[in-house]
Amino acid sequence: MKRVTSYFIILMLMTVSGFAQTKWEKYSGNPVLSGGSPGEFDESGVIATGTLFDGTTYHMWYSTFDTLGIGYATSSDGVNWTKHASNPVLEPGPEGAWDEISPGGPSVILVNSTYHMWYAVFDGTNALIGYATSPDGFTWTKHASNPVIEPGPEGGWDDEGVLSGGVIYKDGTYRMWYDGWDGTNTRIGLATSSDGFNWTKSAGNPVMDIGSIGSWDDAGIGGSSVVFNGTTYLLWYSGSDLMQVGTPFGAGKTGIGYATSPDGIIWNKFEENPVLTPGVFPAWDLAVIIPNVIFDGIKYQMWYSGFGIFEDSFKWRIGYAVSLNPFFTSISDVPEDQGGWVFLNWVASSSDFSGQIAQYGVSEYNVDEGWVSLGSVQAEQDSNYTYLAHTFGDYTADEGIFWSRFRVTAHTGDPEVFFASEVDSGYSIDNLAPEVPTGLLATPTDNSEIILDWDAPIDEDFKYFAIYRSVESGFDPTGMEPHALTIDIKFTDTDITVSETYYYRLSAFDENGNESNFSQEVSAVITGVDGERAGLPNEYSLAQNYPNPFNPVTIIEFAIPTAIEVSLLIYSLKGEEVVWLIEGEMPAGYHQVTWNASDVSSGIYFYRLKAGDFVQTRKMVLLR
Repeated sequence: MKRVTSYFIILMLMTVSGFAQTKWEKYSGNPVLSGGSPGEFDESGVIATGTLFDGTTYHMWYSTFDTLGIGYATSSDGVNWTKHASNPVLEPGPEGAWDEISPGGPSVILVNSTYHMWYAVFDGTNALIGYATSPDGFTWTKHASNPVIEPGPEGGWDDEGVLSGGVIYKDGTYRMWYDGWDGTNTRIGLATSSDGFNWTKSAGNPVMDIGSIGSWDDAGIGGSSVVFNGTTYLLWYSGSDLMQVGTPFGAGKTGIGYATSPDGIIWNKFEENPVLTPGVFPAWDLAVIIPNVIFDGIKYQMWYSGFGIFEDSFKWRIGYAVSLNPFFTSISDVPEDQGGWVFLNWVASSSDFSGQIAQYGVSEYNVDEGWVSLGSVQAEQDSNYTYLAHTFGDYTADEGIFWSRFRVTAHTGDPEVFFASEVDSGYSIDNLAPEVPTGLLATPTDNSEIILDWDAPIDEDFKYFAIYRSVESGFDPTGMEPHALTIDIKFTDTDITVSETYYYRLSAFDENGNESNFSQEVSAVITGVDGERAGLPNEYSLAQNYPNPFNPVTIIEFAIPTAIEVSLLIYSLKGEEVVWLIEGEMPAGYHQVTWNASDVSSGIYFYRLKAGDFVQTRKMVLLR
């Protein structure tokens, strides 16, 4: 059993488990969990390796120093723990089994009401990873295919052993950042699985390496804990500098580091690592390893393993710490505005609750000036804060996203003591569409052209107009390619077919690519060269009046192939007769009638042509 102890402890120490969580405060009542009484399975000491929060209760699965099994404890506050009566909840396998010697180092997550555990086992030659599930956290079923992750090929970075590390479940995939041991150093690799027991190691492993010679983590890294905050992977890990191998903590020192990644593969270590360091003799945590970090919706919390003197004995025990840094939860555009503003939302520093934070300072990075102060928010011993921040630029259709970088700093009463958040980015958008263009008119000319004109734009960020054309009345331009684009308030359409009625609508675009709603529809038709058509029509027809809408004069054209009695009536939306423009016999041909509506009110009117059995009605709009 001593052989097993040495293997795990050396590995933990040699590897050993936004930038936001870089300032941690150890709990004054540490350690929060110690080994049991003589005769109990965990009397040799306890090492924290798996912790989660289900919304009401904290759960911890821990190893023992002599790896006699895995224990389980619960807590309502993360500090006061109650060990389960049935401990150990996961024991070694029967004689001859692959895990008969030493299950330990559990990593546990809760997915779809089932607890999933991955644990490390030393089989006498190498370390391997097993898998078990539980409906309640203390009744566990080992998987039939164990071990689920084995050492890599000879000569590889993980050929001597693998230990379970931080696991998260995201988008239907389990991701594990596990420790690999090559006989000299331990590094961190990534493996993925769709079911929790068939794992694929990343081709780019290891994804995190030891530090350069002379750095605090040049001997080994591992024992990771990973949180995904919605945009970034956050990883805490154990590290050790070059040390005397084979002793619990020889000449080397341990610490807990922090790193971030956009994809879980490329990691950026915090420049000021380690973020949690051992205590000073005769502290209970002269060595610190195996961080377990969770975010409970209010703050980041860490449980870590410490080795030192407590109550007159040197043992491994478990301590607790909270992050002092505020951190952004979101940077979101202000909806329905002209751009230039975002909402900054952040979680308070844990010191806020005790009244130690006086205010939060908000700053934004400017390329020319560096960090620029935007203002401050008075601390109110609250858990979350929001600030309306101005940006130095907006998203535009041409330039794309203009990223704005922000930082929030929690200030105490001492100007020398403050806690800064990780830098986070967001962008603002002008998401208000321009006003609908007004005053659109269509006028045919004697040169077989149609002239469109309309009112000037009123939006300061106006960019151009889009003109849409169709030969169908009542058309919807949505999804159509514009007939033309212009920045002017007048357009001459020269692509005209004589006798064809054209219908037009107009929209406006702003600098950010927002398009207004479409204008009212207008129409016009070219009757022929110099306004005349040659020959006689072959059929009866009634053209759309033009301009339309109009004020107050409009032209109505119709065609009759033979001389016949004709009536052309204007009537209102209520069906009331307004005026008879024609009532009598008309010769065959193309005809125009002008109606001056100066003596009637604005509104919708109809005109009806009756010529023998031919009857057709159209709508027109009078706008004043």
